[in-house]
Amino acid sequence: MSFPHSGQGSCYRHPDRPSGLRCQRCDRYICANCQFLASVGYHCPECVVKMARGRASASGRRRRPARIGTASPWQGRPLLTAALVLSNLVLFLITQVQSRSVFSIRVTFGQLRFGEGVWASGATWGLPIDGGEWWRLISGAFLHANLLHVGFNMLLLWLLGRELEQMLGTPRFGLIYLASVLAGSLGALIHNPAVPTVGASGGVFGLMGAAVAVQKASGGRIRDSGILGLLILNLITTFAFPNISVGGHIGGLLGGALVSWVLFRQKMFTSRAQDILKLALAVGIITGLFFAGLWAASR
Repeated sequence: MSFPHSGQGSCYRHPDRPSGLRCQRCDRYICANCQFLASVGYHCPECVVKMARGRASASGRRRRPARIGTASPWQGRPLLTAALVLSNLVLFLITQVQSRSVFSIRVTFGQLRFGEGVWASGATWGLPIDGGEWWRLISGAFLHANLLHVGFNMLLLWLLGRELEQMLGTPRFGLIYLASVLAGSLGALIHNPAVPTVGASGGVFGLMGAAVAVQKASGGRIRDSGILGLLILNLITTFAFPNISVGGHIGGLLGGALVSWVLFRQKMFTSRAQDILKLALAVGIITGLFFAGLWAASR
């Protein structure tokens, strides 16, 4: 799945790295290491050099456009996405062994406890979070109720995550996913803090929101990719079927889109030095989502 364009190719400088983003000048595919943020979309290193030389000859000085991300040994490989999928699957196997079923988790609300073991101590709901178990704002996104639940979420997490992580780089992808998870927990707690919630759906919806935001920032048309149809289908499913956390899905979608908009909005900050301010603002939003989740749990 590609976001800025409907096609899919490999970076012209790193053929082993798939990419859905093209240079706005020469139309060649570029990976996260080769993306330079420009006034419209992104440029490849060669076009950046050509433009810099032209400006230098005209004004006597060079100015380097801000990059979407700094060079990193993690960029170009979806290591975090793979780690997230693997950790979800491992925890699912553990919880199913503890509950002795791969199809459902036993729930006992009357005794204010549900499931067993890891599932019982990690699900997101208001009472234990208000009692000091703050980690449930995150841990619930790594637990799932049944085989269909984890299978569908992990499929979407892998398809969306590997594209975004290779395009944006691991650090920024990690910030977006964390914000999506916290925003999903916040939405679930606002909707109904008394109901335990599990699943990576908030994070997955956040990645769909991030895909839309990044595509808009790169100058692409949303309707040219499959992300809009995927988002609409999942929104319909959210409201059409019972036992689905509407607040978690909508919260995750808004959280992922917001942090992505902050990180990649071109007109907000344009110089490389000011890119640090965007990262700081994203961290500030994530911190705010965390404390907002604690507040929602205490209602």
